[in-house]
Amino acid sequence: MKKYRFILSIVMLLFTVVSTVKATHNRAGEITYCHITGNTYSATITTYTRNIPGGTINLDLLLYWGDGDSSLLPRAVDDLICDSITRNYYYGTHTYAGTGTYTLCMTNPNRIAGVCNVINSVQVPFSIHSTILMPDPQFYGYNCSAVFYNTPVIYAHQGLPFKYNANGSDPDGDSLSYKLVAPFVDCNIQMSVPGSYSFPSGLTMNPSNGEINWTSPNAKCPSLCGTVNIAYEVKEWRKDAYGISHQVGSVIRDMQLIISCNNNHPPVIAPISEVCVWAGNTCKFTVNASDVDPGQWINIDPNGIPFTNLVTNPASFATTPTIGSAVGVFNWLTTCNDLKAFPYQVVVNATDSILFQGSCSDQILSTSYTVKIKVIPPPPLNLTVAQVSNHIKLTWQAPYSCAANSRFNYFTVWRKVGCDPTILDTCQQGMGGLGYTKIGTNITSYTFDDLTVKRGQTYSYRVEAEFSDISPAGYNYNPFSGHPSDAVCIALKQDIPVIVNASVVKTDAVLGKIFIRWSKPRAADLDTLLNPGPYVFKLFHGASASSINSLIATKNFASYYQINAAADTSYLDTLLNTETQPYLYQISFFTQNGATKIGDTDPASSVFVSTTSSDNSIQLDWIAQVPWVNDSFTVFKKNTTTLLFDSLTTLTGSTYTDTKLANGKSYCYQVRTRGHFSAPLLPKNTFNFSQEICAIPR
Repeated sequence: MKKYRFILSIVMLLFTVVSTVKATHNRAGEITYCHITGNTYSATITTYTRNIPGGTINLDLLLYWGDGDSSLLPRAVDDLICDSITRNYYYGTHTYAGTGTYTLCMTNPNRIAGVCNVINSVQVPFSIHSTILMPDPQFYGYNCSAVFYNTPVIYAHQGLPFKYNANGSDPDGDSLSYKLVAPFVDCNIQMSVPGSYSFPSGLTMNPSNGEINWTSPNAKCPSLCGTVNIAYEVKEWRKDAYGISHQVGSVIRDMQLIISCNNNHPPVIAPISEVCVWAGNTCKFTVNASDVDPGQWINIDPNGIPFTNLVTNPASFATTPTIGSAVGVFNWLTTCNDLKAFPYQVVVNATDSILFQGSCSDQILSTSYTVKIKVIPPPPLNLTVAQVSNHIKLTWQAPYSCAANSRFNYFTVWRKVGCDPTILDTCQQGMGGLGYTKIGTNITSYTFDDLTVKRGQTYSYRVEAEFSDISPAGYNYNPFSGHPSDAVCIALKQDIPVIVNASVVKTDAVLGKIFIRWSKPRAADLDTLLNPGPYVFKLFHGASASSINSLIATKNFASYYQINAAADTSYLDTLLNTETQPYLYQISFFTQNGATKIGDTDPASSVFVSTTSSDNSIQLDWIAQVPWVNDSFTVFKKNTTTLLFDSLTTLTGSTYTDTKLANGKSYCYQVRTRGHFSAPLLPKNTFNFSQEICAIPR
């Protein structure tokens, strides 16, 4: 069977060569493809050919499917763009044996004559490629290639800035990347650079949006004007559930630029900022174009996925061609069905000198402007917080406006210490850069209980919705987040003490000392009518969080007035081994003379430093479990002359390496922490010292 298939391919190739032996007509083109069902894909060859009297345009083209099979695709449609350019479409389908990587290829003689950067172009075959990277669809779904909304045959003017965008868009919502490559001459060989092909000098391509910029077009033909060809590879990227991008396909497009020397300037489009819209709202922006040449008619024509049936409500663009300048207004009513991981791309084309219909002329110039439109999942609304017992309960509005969308997965809850007054920009998507920590995920209800809060801190909360595409087997890919909710702030009631200091006063294996200080409960939060005295404070310590059970002090007060009037809310813990271990402290607070326990403070530990000796250096690491936020750490080193500790450095991390030391010599250190509370009436600065520790570099 393979033998007959090989013979058939040879016959088809000979037929194609014979039918095009006189053809010198290829300008540009690409191969696009799309999944149909199972392992069956459709493919479209699109070519742009020179339409001249006596010229021959293929009625069919041979497409290699990348698995050893090939098909002769008939021309289904030919579209006369103008009197010298025809667009041709060739359609076919193919079923692969299984998943894998397949490169589709079409080669056809020949290119048009006189391409300035292709040596003897009239004898050089025209070849275009696309690649199907077919991963396991159970995890990544199926794929259709990128498609292009702007033709790849375009006019530029010698020496004048040129801007163009093919407007590659992905129907599956994947992201695209772009890279200039040398054109191909067959399915395996690119033109040599330098050699048979040269890249146009100064021409660049934006790798993220595909915009081509050429500051000073120059064909480098015998004159500065003429025709050049370029090619670029467009890769599709799909993110897995962990946010890692995987390539799922590519298209290599061959493009032709015709450089004019006529006295004409392309239009100029005024800059347009990135556009963001929450799903369900209307996206609207204005386009302004102008031309310096007198009497020029300007026409504005945008394109992209928002104008197609791939969205729920196709966008509209209202404009009327005028002389000298033109204005257009873009309008698009979005819905939750328009949500996807990556921005939509709209390319606005402005063209001057509207002449008689059907004419291709180097007197007609155009320019492009690329607009990114982010359709963002809207924020959850009406977030509220309340203290329930010793935790915080969050509630937000149900139902969420995009909860019925197939890409909606769940909510995440985020928390930040301190009250956040920031009003977020509409374009904010996700919590990146806002200083929040995710404390809840996979939430499908409209409530959440934060059980990890500490007294003495004010907290800000935000909630956002999480989305992704879903594979046939139910796996997530292309994940994306919504706009965060407004922030809400709350602090637990200060109805029990809060430890504000745990500082080492003396370092010793037996006679060590640690200073403990705590805040007084607030009368308003305690509600002294419901919780009458006498009041009892019991101070405990331990060597670990699970063993804070040694009672070291008890303080009794007959009334809250005595608590408030007391000067002593501190304790000096003595006879400790502060040399080799830290100590953790906790206070239990009782009313009714110890009969009713109001609660326990959050534990607070002394700062403990450990060292690691190396060659001519000592590394210090320290830990502290405290209810406040430590903002900075100052490292002190003992001066062997004065016997005082001198400051070395202040940093925000919890490790420091002292270098350029003498091996065999002892060096002593101490660390001071500087922290704060965000709740009202608690210290904005609290300083605590570690033990003194010595080490010898070796």
